[in-house]
Amino acid sequence: MSGRPKLVDSPPPYPLPDALLIDSSVLGGIGQSTPERRQLINYIRSNNKQLYVSTGVVEELDKEWAGPYGVNDWLDPIRNEDWIIALPEPDYGARIRDGPTVSEMVDEAHRELAKLEQEREDELPKTDAKFVGNLVQIRVSEGHDSVGLIIDDRNAERALSQVVSETEYEQFFRILRGPEVFEEIQ
Repeated sequence: MSGRPKLVDSPPPYPLPDALLIDSSVLGGIGQSTPERRQLINYIRSNNKQLYVSTGVVEELDKEWAGPYGVNDWLDPIRNEDWIIALPEPDYGARIRDGPTVSEMVDEAHRELAKLEQEREDELPKTDAKFVGNLVQIRVSEGHDSVGLIIDDRNAERALSQVVSETEYEQFFRILRGPEVFEEIQ
């Protein structure tokens, strides 16, 4: 296991959910010709999983920022291959059964993230907070029984885990740490 301490109490990453939403914080650490990239693609394809990216992640990848390996090389597979899909913006009125709406969850995650980042809400982008909406979107619109978010941002992980754990959605969604996922799929 990773030498990094656990941030949230969660079960081990295995077995991974059927649908995986991945953040640019993880993609930025995976270069074009690295073993991690090959492992991820092979795992998704050979285990009947589906990988998703949010609209916000695609926008981040389309900027000049490149991360340690140059994340812009992810745009081609996102646009042209079926094992990784770009999601449209979520329906902010959507919900599962009587749970909170996507809008309510995004707002709560944004408030919590602003506290952790020690920033004003109006100055903090909602990209990470919107992941809770994407999780609901994947569950409702795409029909997956289990959905995981692979992220490598400690504050976002804490905020999103807290918001999800306070709802009945906790049974459907898992917040997974990027390094731990890669250790498991090796």
